[in-house]
Amino acid sequence: MQENALNSQQKDHSNENTPKDLMVWFIRHGESEAHIGKAAVHTEEVRLTKAGKQQAEEIASILPRAPNLVISSPYLRAWETAAPTFQRFPNAPHKIWPVQEFTYLGSLAGICSTKHERRAQVEEYWQRGDPTYHDGNGESFAQFLQRVRTAIDNLKHLDGFVTIFTHEQFIRAAQGLLHGWLEDSPAHMERFRQLLVDAPLPYGYTLHLPVCSGQERFWQIEHIPRSTLTAPTRR
Repeated sequence: MQENALNSQQKDHSNENTPKDLMVWFIRHGESEAHIGKAAVHTEEVRLTKAGKQQAEEIASILPRAPNLVISSPYLRAWETAAPTFQRFPNAPHKIWPVQEFTYLGSLAGICSTKHERRAQVEEYWQRGDPTYHDGNGESFAQFLQRVRTAIDNLKHLDGFVTIFTHEQFIRAAQGLLHGWLEDSPAHMERFRQLLVDAPLPYGYTLHLPVCSGQERFWQIEHIPRSTLTAPTRR
């Protein structure tokens, strides 16, 4: 894509219904207490570690300008990661969107457990390979992907610089959907899981999604080189 050509096209055909430039940063939350082995009853209440809070400060410091909108997952660890950005840019509007992590082990809701204690159930879920399967009241893989699609569709109506404080599986699903290789099929579900195992995203990972102006929005995914963040706590 030629940026000059796009800019020229926008000038020739612009109208009030034509969206302006959109730049989206998907940001994974900082290191959480679950990472270092602490037990939790409700995954949405897991907090950041000391290192995770430092990572959140560093993320806020590398933002190039005030966001036009700050979006956060409703989960506490994402909200805590976004907090320093709120402090640095107090006038930036912020909203909570359903960009929370894929939480599929509904049968364990309300049970205090560590990630190591949940490992057998996690493996059983993915080995089943059924995108429509519900574990208790958990979300199915098909429902999860639809939630990510809805977020992507909603982003297309925004303008300016948008930051989204979210989670690893949500970011990976957004990548897969935007690249066109992810669907709610057993084969794609297996590929998604393998990607999570083989290439886990670091805490504080920032994914840069520039979206060109015009009636059609063209997504281009880049990884933004960032300052070295505080290393995760050794386990």
